[in-house]
Amino acid sequence: MVFLATYATPAFAVWAFAWFWFELPWYLSPLPAFLAFPAGFLVWVIRLRVARLPALDPHTYRATVVEHTLEVYDQEDGYERTNLHVRVDTPDGGFDSVLADNVADEDLHRFHPSSTWSVRVFADTTARVFLSDAHDDVLRSGYHLDGIRHPGEHTQRPRPKPGSPLARKRFRT
Repeated sequence: MVFLATYATPAFAVWAFAWFWFELPWYLSPLPAFLAFPAGFLVWVIRLRVARLPALDPHTYRATVVEHTLEVYDQEDGYERTNLHVRVDTPDGGFDSVLADNVADEDLHRFHPSSTWSVRVFADTTARVFLSDAHDDVLRSGYHLDGIRHPGEHTQRPRPKPGSPLARKRFRT
């Protein structure tokens, strides 16, 4: 629970300090527990909606699929996703990364090892890359940006659609 540590706990600490400092009546003491956590959650959700993704490199690069790995991300419900590991070729030599796009099962066969794709790269990090606009025909059911803005950031579509859900996001310039 990222919002708990980032927003709710500091809000609770401020309220507790104010309660002692201003010597508020005893019946206001449980109020922080009821207000701080929902307020912290609300601020966290708003921040996610408004916060921009890191800046993108203006160029597209060629990436070669190296391997597929299966990752279970919800032990209780048994949800799993296929991570596509790629080798991105850049003028500086290249780097290994993971495709942020969650490619639908119907199109996963197209991403066999040694297949090449055009990708976009974040300017500050090489942890994740995503398919460029040249591949809008690929069905995607969401994305996983684990660690780009915060741990575990992902979105899941109920039905796969062509095009990247990341294309509608705002990036820093």
